[in-house]
Amino acid sequence: MPDNIAPAGAVVEDESSRDKGHILTIEEIGWSGPVPSPQILQQFEAILPGSAARIFAQFEAEAEHRRRAEFEELRFRQRESHVGQFLAGIFAVGAFGVTAFALHLGAYGVAGLVGTTTVLTGVAAFLNRRNPALQSTDSDDEG
Repeated sequence: MPDNIAPAGAVVEDESSRDKGHILTIEEIGWSGPVPSPQILQQFEAILPGSAARIFAQFEAEAEHRRRAEFEELRFRQRESHVGQFLAGIFAVGAFGVTAFALHLGAYGVAGLVGTTTVLTGVAAFLNRRNPALQSTDSDDEG
């Protein structure tokens, strides 16, 4: 910290103030969180009547916006999941159709490969969905 800046709450004296008997006190007041303390709200209200109500209204509006955004994200993820499940079902039915057609033609190797791959893919997707440790995480979505 530079010599000419004092921390909050410090009593500062310089050579000229000592001669005149003046002392400068620096006080810093702040808060952490969405709403200031009642004492600070009273000070805001004394300076600008109605400001406490405006602060609360802004806090409530922000909270409502956050809840609405979270709800929309949840709805989008559910819709995305349902579309993915539907498309996976279409793929599985199509793959089993190809497997049945390959069996009908006598291409047992192709039928075995397509059928086994389809079943294993479905099992792997099911296990991945049930075990969160196997799922990839989106670290940039958090916060």
